[in-house]
Amino acid sequence: MLKQPIKHILATCCFAFLSWTACALDNNDQEGNSMSLSEKQQRNLEILTTMAANGIKGNWDVVRPYVDDNLEMVMPEGLPYGKTFHGWDGYREGLAALGFWKDLSFKPGEMVPTDDKVIYLSHLEAKIASNGKPVSQPYVAVWEIKNEKVVKITAYYFDTKEIADLAAQ
Repeated sequence: MLKQPIKHILATCCFAFLSWTACALDNNDQEGNSMSLSEKQQRNLEILTTMAANGIKGNWDVVRPYVDDNLEMVMPEGLPYGKTFHGWDGYREGLAALGFWKDLSFKPGEMVPTDDKVIYLSHLEAKIASNGKPVSQPYVAVWEIKNEKVVKITAYYFDTKEIADLAAQ
């Protein structure tokens, strides 16, 4: 059982993810794109939406089937919490590491699905939890999906040096 502060951190992170996922899906619908997504692309978007919606509630039994046993969750090494997290435990540890942030949110962005990836383009807004310093910068995440399981998540922060410098203040 996760301790209450970690549950709160995970819920906050999952809520942020759910918010940008929902906004991105809504934006795709509103733009009136004439090209339709393949079944696989649509399914990849559904997997991410399911993970986000259930992660916020702590429904790990719903999320777990979508996380590959050999998942790699890559956070840039230039970040204070940066490293590569592995497997299911690593996935949860990686989400808990986002407790580095306070008031973490992602502005509505664009989700670009391919047959084996979903690329998310957004803008991160947050404060560093330890000192309240604000951070606002572009953010990209690439989710790789094979056989309906997330095998790799790579986060790209626009300026990891800015984040590290602000965290050191």
